[in-house]
Amino acid sequence: MKADGLDPRAFSDIVQRTLDAVVVHRVKNCQHVDVQSITAIRAEIEDRLSIALEATEGSELTGEWSWRAAAQAIAGEIAAAIIQDGLAD
Repeated sequence: MKADGLDPRAFSDIVQRTLDAVVVHRVKNCQHVDVQSITAIRAEIEDRLSIALEATEGSELTGEWSWRAAAQAIAGEIAAAIIQDGLAD
């Protein structure tokens, strides 16, 4: 991701919303929620989202392209993968 791609605050906001979704899943399924697991899940979300955005070449995208919209869509997929893979257990 280029420096002009996504504002760091927007990135943090997207990570937090994604983490919230995963934690809600845990709570709804009566799973234990503790600081260590939340910290690990947050790190996993940040890593996966960073890798996905870095792999995106913004110069090849259309004028309607939005780093924020892309990050939100990717983050939704990351949350689903974490839940499905059992990383949220």
